[in-house]
Amino acid sequence: MKARQLGGEGPTVSAIDLGCMSLGLSDNYPSSTPEEPPVAALIHRALDLGVTFLVTVLREKHMMP
Repeated sequence: MKARQLGGEGPTVSAIDLGCMSLGLSDNYPSSTPEEPPVAALIHRALDLGVTFLVTVLREKHMMP
């Protein structure tokens, strides 16, 4: 997994992130997984694959690269 440094002096994280904003929030996000075991399995699989950048904020369209 490729890695990148956040900012000039920030931590080094995976170049690929896992968007976690809606995980477990099926009331607000119909596409979300509502149950804890599948969510935990998804996060563990991402970590196993080398993903170290877990994004927990909503990304606005104007902020996307």
